[in-house]
Amino acid sequence: MTQFTIFSPPLEKGTLLPGNRQQWGGFTGSATALCIASCAKNYPGLILLLTENNQQAQRLKSELAFFCKIEKQDNQFFIEEFPDWETLPYDNFSPHQDIISQRLDILSSLKNVKRGILIASINTALHRLIPASYLNGRSLTFSLGQEIDINALRLKLESAAYRNVDAVYEHGEFALRGSILDIFPMGSQSPY
Repeated sequence: MTQFTIFSPPLEKGTLLPGNRQQWGGFTGSATALCIASCAKNYPGLILLLTENNQQAQRLKSELAFFCKIEKQDNQFFIEEFPDWETLPYDNFSPHQDIISQRLDILSSLKNVKRGILIASINTALHRLIPASYLNGRSLTFSLGQEIDINALRLKLESAAYRNVDAVYEHGEFALRGSILDIFPMGSQSPY
């Protein structure tokens, strides 16, 4: 990639280290995303990018995906937008289950991220999150050939607020039919 000369101070490999701060401004259009992509390609870790609002976060995600598409193809570069709850503090209903699922998926994948960008609006970043140890301790994992006690699994799923149903259609549901388990876990795009 060509070295950009629009940065003042200049963008150099040795200056992009954890704890170092640099500030640039005066960009128009998608030049902001180009600047961030250039920094991210030279940074050896995860970057948290805070935006003013959710619309700006969504726009930057699509622009960054374009500018970072080379690294994105080999699955070594992480670009995600951390979704907002889309509820107001006084609402008496829970956020949509797809939003909960997407947030859990992103949080669980962060432990494996070596390089990339996590984008969030300021309002989203101000909400408290569960500790990583809590999330990791309550994750349900299966391995091929594993023997499972069906009754213990049923109790574990019900204590985690999963609903036992006849047919699985939504996140947070499971169905046991003899020795067959159908489950639609939070954080998954499809049921198993």
